[in-house]
Amino acid sequence: GRGAWGCVARSDQGWFVVACAGKLDHLASLLQAEATACIKAIEAASEMGVHRVIFESDSLQLVKALNTSDYDKSSIGVLLREARSLYFASFDAF
Repeated sequence: GRGAWGCVARSDQGWFVVACAGKLDHLASLLQAEATACIKAIEAASEMGVHRVIFESDSLQLVKALNTSDYDKSSIGVLLREARSLYFASFDAF
């Protein structure tokens, strides 16, 4: 039920820009943790004023869930829809 998230931002040249991390409580699944971490990364990039971004994840399930509507009616569907909404609201290209 507990976990942590972390993200690293790099420039288009691969240089380190910033890293951030935090704790997660009351988790029901690994996918919920991955989706929450993704939202935290989106928020961090948005706060930095980034307009064009590439997100990477080691979770194929998360990538599939974000790129399709297959998981939208699952217990984490609201997190996935929030992530997509933040993408469109925060970035010119992602």
